[in-house]
Amino acid sequence: MKARYRNFICTLRDAYEIAGFFLLFSRSIAFKNALSQLIVLK
Repeated sequence: MKARYRNFICTLRDAYEIAGFFLLFSRSIAFKNALSQLIVLK
């Protein structure tokens, strides 16, 4: 039972890291889009 719990925690941590990377990635893309739009507006 304890090993299964540990595996669950590891899986949760992996999912959390993947979600964090995805958030950073999408945020940087949105930032680049906003930046290019600002440059075009100028």
